[in-house]
Amino acid sequence: MSSLSDNPEAPTCWKCGYDLRGLGPTDVCPECGEPVSFVRGWDRDRRMIQWSTWLGVAALVSPVFCLWPLMAPLSLAAIGTSVVAHRRVRRGQISYAEFWPSLVGAFLGVGALLGWGMLFVISIWFTDP
Repeated sequence: MSSLSDNPEAPTCWKCGYDLRGLGPTDVCPECGEPVSFVRGWDRDRRMIQWSTWLGVAALVSPVFCLWPLMAPLSLAAIGTSVVAHRRVRRGQISYAEFWPSLVGAFLGVGALLGWGMLFVISIWFTDP
């Protein structure tokens, strides 16, 4: 008997529909034996977490390359994807071990906003009129 999930976003086996929450990408479905790595949402979650990390890094270094207008959108995107990833952790769709790179991306995004923003404000404050 398969355990069908009531949550449409929960990872389910593509072959039998078994609820795969709590299983890792290297596990197999306990119902039919299909590898969990074939779950459609699994790769999407992993890519989202990687994007969050890289968006945070990009936000941190964008002003170095004189791309100031990109800093705030990149930072907010890193924070936003991290929030979405945290919701998936709370629903049991991904583990905390898979979530931490997204958290790093969010901290880099916040750091970019605060650090570069303060540097910008200080540079304007101390310039001669």
